[in-house]
Amino acid sequence: MGVWLSRMAPMELRREDPVRAEIYNMLLESDAFVHSHRALRRELCITRLATVILALLLCSSFCLLFFIQLHRPACNEKGQIAKANAELPLRVGAHVAAREPNPEKPPSASLRIRCPVMSPDSLKTGYNDEGYIKWTIKPEPVGFSLGTDNESLVIHQVGTYRISVQVTYRGIEGVSCEEQIVLFNELQRSTEAYGEAITALELYETIYCSSFTWRKSMYSEGVLTLEKGDMLKLHSNNRSLLDCGGNVGAKTFLTVHYEPTG
Repeated sequence: MGVWLSRMAPMELRREDPVRAEIYNMLLESDAFVHSHRALRRELCITRLATVILALLLCSSFCLLFFIQLHRPACNEKGQIAKANAELPLRVGAHVAAREPNPEKPPSASLRIRCPVMSPDSLKTGYNDEGYIKWTIKPEPVGFSLGTDNESLVIHQVGTYRISVQVTYRGIEGVSCEEQIVLFNELQRSTEAYGEAITALELYETIYCSSFTWRKSMYSEGVLTLEKGDMLKLHSNNRSLLDCGGNVGAKTFLTVHYEPTG
């Protein structure tokens, strides 16, 4: 009934007093605006409160991540120190093992020419003298031995070997030479499979000498498969012209190194 009266009131006011009716409508609209404004403010407050809560949560998350990152290096450092301490005995053991002699060291031999090659009296008869070069070995070879003639390197183990040979010649004052000299060296291999020595490496050079101030080095290397008991010998011509001055080990030498396969 009250609702019906409130609906009827504007109509009656319009009939009785239009001015009062207009004022009444304005008051109703103002009241609706107030209610709407309050609802808007309430929603705005809720939105701001949610924003503040979200910002606090984000700040808390960032602070937590920063705290974790700040303390993680210390934990990692402790872990690394513990790991290093655990590996220390292994490193020390490996270092000590590296200093100890290796019983399985691959066979290797380094030979250098034994000087003098010829006696001074033999130089008077001429320089074109052929024969085998005699060697010295220092240190003692592993897997090899030097024959009693000091000319033959004896192989003790079958396998593949890298062989390097260098021979150095020079002019000698007081010893005349022809205008052209042929320098020839042949590394010979003696094995049970053949009745005579076979050529393993060759070094060949022609020298034109107009004075005694010339010097010539020849080098060759190769990879050979050798059998146990094989012997290597270097046959040279013009042995009186072999350079025996200074560091002879860097001038005329023979090196043989075992090459592991597989």
